[in-house]
Amino acid sequence: LISIQVGKTGNDTRIFDLACGIRYAALEEADLINISMGYTGPKSELLGQVIASLQKSVAKTQIIASSGNNNADLKTDPFWPAAFAQSYPQLVLAVGAMNENYDGLAGFSNYSELIAKIAAPGSNIQSTVNGGDYGIMSGTSMAAPFVTAVLSHPISVAKALSPGAPTAVNLDASSKNPD
Repeated sequence: LISIQVGKTGNDTRIFDLACGIRYAALEEADLINISMGYTGPKSELLGQVIASLQKSVAKTQIIASSGNNNADLKTDPFWPAAFAQSYPQLVLAVGAMNENYDGLAGFSNYSELIAKIAAPGSNIQSTVNGGDYGIMSGTSMAAPFVTAVLSHPISVAKALSPGAPTAVNLDASSKNPD
């Protein structure tokens, strides 16, 4: 597990920093990259190029991305990088958040019949918060790590039986920078 800081705590992560974090994870041969952040607005060509380059990565890196919390269709109101699942379905998995009853999407979760085909618990999840404490949070950023964890298990078992250690990466705005 590698934790890569791609911005400062809060909502000030730059697209360039996110692209550099993805590239760094791919160079480290990460199998999975959890991205529990994103942005609305125009598509970034730089971010798209970095994601497209994962097709050539040694580890065949896959991104698990939170789909956003605007109760919007990703096709018409894209939330990046999750919306890259439309262009690169083999590389990006957009994750929605389930409601508290686990019987549908949470009211805040972004959605799309073509993109977000998986949802995980994302309502009232205990998580770490700034200051080293815990708090209850809701959002697709809470859901994406559940999916990353489930996908990492068979990878780690398979790699434990063969040479080469598995690597999962969490890109966020509060982790320490790599040395």
